[in-house]
Amino acid sequence: DIVNDIQKAGFTISAIQRFHVDPVNAEEFLEIYKGVLSDYG
Repeated sequence: DIVNDIQKAGFTISAIQRFHVDPVNAEEFLEIYKGVLSDYG
């Protein structure tokens, strides 16, 4: 779990929010990273 890893590393999480993004909106959101990040594009 990512949250547990962050806390184990000594960080304090003072607020957190979860949300769901459908594939179409996720693609639109990540569009600016195409060609920038080797894992995306």
